[in-house]
Amino acid sequence: MIALPILYLAIIVLVGWVVYYHATHHTTIFASASGRNGKELFGLLLVYIAPIIAGALTVLFMLKPFFAPVGSAGRTRALSRQGEPLLFAFVDRLCEVVGSRQPVRIEVDCMVNAAAGFANGWRGLFDGKLCLVIGVPLASGMTLNEFAGVLAHEFGHFTQGGGMRVSYIARSINMWFARSIYQRDAWDEGLDNLARSLDLRLGLVLHFARLGIWCSRRLLWLLMHLGYLVCSYLMREMEYDADLKSGRLIGAQVFQTTHSRLSQLVWSYDAAMFNVAQLFENGTLPDNVPLLTMYSAKHMTKEVRQQLRNADEESTTGYFSTHPAHRDRVEAILEDEPQAVFGLPGHATELFTDFTTLSRNVTWDFYCSLFGSRLAPDQMQSVEKLIAAQDEIDAKAATSARQAPTAGEDLPLIPIDDDDEEYGIAH
Repeated sequence: MIALPILYLAIIVLVGWVVYYHATHHTTIFASASGRNGKELFGLLLVYIAPIIAGALTVLFMLKPFFAPVGSAGRTRALSRQGEPLLFAFVDRLCEVVGSRQPVRIEVDCMVNAAAGFANGWRGLFDGKLCLVIGVPLASGMTLNEFAGVLAHEFGHFTQGGGMRVSYIARSINMWFARSIYQRDAWDEGLDNLARSLDLRLGLVLHFARLGIWCSRRLLWLLMHLGYLVCSYLMREMEYDADLKSGRLIGAQVFQTTHSRLSQLVWSYDAAMFNVAQLFENGTLPDNVPLLTMYSAKHMTKEVRQQLRNADEESTTGYFSTHPAHRDRVEAILEDEPQAVFGLPGHATELFTDFTTLSRNVTWDFYCSLFGSRLAPDQMQSVEKLIAAQDEIDAKAATSARQAPTAGEDLPLIPIDDDDEEYGIAH
């Protein structure tokens, strides 16, 4: 992975050397300039100087990715041991059982995910301090057993010291390649506009430079996919290893239902995001995305659930998959035949002191990362009121309890399914 950027630098040096060689060894083109008219002299000058300008611009744009700023990550919120004593005690005990180091920081965000990573970025390669990120919408839709399995999986990554370091370097390099290929800035737009606005002969030089830049990005694209192929294999192996920690804590059956639940939560979150987009067009935003996600989950039909199950069972793991397919993960755990050593009734939300307030806080953080200064506090509306208004509209418009919402409503939702017990929703 480290060799790939070095290879890219070597190619930059090679392109620079070709430009230098042309500039210093092809001046003989002017030896036959005597006796030529102005138009012919201009043509000779263009033939000589065009590769120099185009090559220099190509080298400049190939170097530009090394100085491109890193994109800002989504906002997270750190929890304190004093504010969430039960959650921290739960995490401490799980780390002890799994055999991993404890995170130095626990953060929450508004994603349907949990993640393990270095607490101090690249400095974590040396100090080894780890951070656990918990998606609040994830916790809102899981039983305590399922949530314990998800956390055990992340703590399994905590035990992969060498793997985490190598994967961090590999993923950082791949992200750099991706930004270099797809991220356009004012330089790119300025070159495009200048090439179109100049005289055809001068513009041709810049178009030639654009071709060189395009070729360099195609080269980056190739290197990125080579790196991604290696990185994906490593990450899949790390996932299988972390799955074992999870399966040996909660057992094979709960492990299987946990991953099915994840698929359903992702679908529900997407449905909630559709509702957020619809409301935003009307100048409002729901103040509790996790609650809206659970409302979408509660109204998921049996047909949708069956489609999600079929998709999980038919999923396959590709060469560029960073995570194994659902079917492969479950088969690997069933082969291990783990027996559950943890089992408690209840929902993951019970681990948090004030889950409703926390949900509203991470929702605000999420909107701030999306809209920045454009976000006004008075845009926020209570999800409870929006849900009540939607239920009232459905009750008036529906001729049966299962009629779908009509088109054009502010909060379009899917038909109601009364089978709440199967989903295990935390009311």
